[in-house]
Amino acid sequence: MIARRKKTCPDYTTDNIFEEPATTRDAAPENVEPDAAEVNDPAERLKWLFEEEPGYVDVYRMVLEYCFEERAMPEIEYLLRAHPALTNPKVYPSYLVDRLKLAGALKWAGKWRTAEAIKNMI
Repeated sequence: MIARRKKTCPDYTTDNIFEEPATTRDAAPENVEPDAAEVNDPAERLKWLFEEEPGYVDVYRMVLEYCFEERAMPEIEYLLRAHPALTNPKVYPSYLVDRLKLAGALKWAGKWRTAEAIKNMI
């Protein structure tokens, strides 16, 4: 009878079978995920958006101020038609509106309007 070797994955050892994966409770305080209230707060999400895309902060603010009154997409496109921050690389106004919508800063109700929670930030 020939002895056969057991096939194993090279990264798999019996020593780590029962180890729990690292979780946020084990993480350093700066790496802890935000709680649900923070994630759902439009003001916090807008701050995050501004930090992620600092080159467009002025444009985002311009759109938010413009949308204090309800605006259709063609009106927003006309407002931003010659803005230098959107020319190279080419950025379409619909991208900016979508990002603001996802942050909770713009709301759709037949037209675009700045969310009430954001108006005092601008």
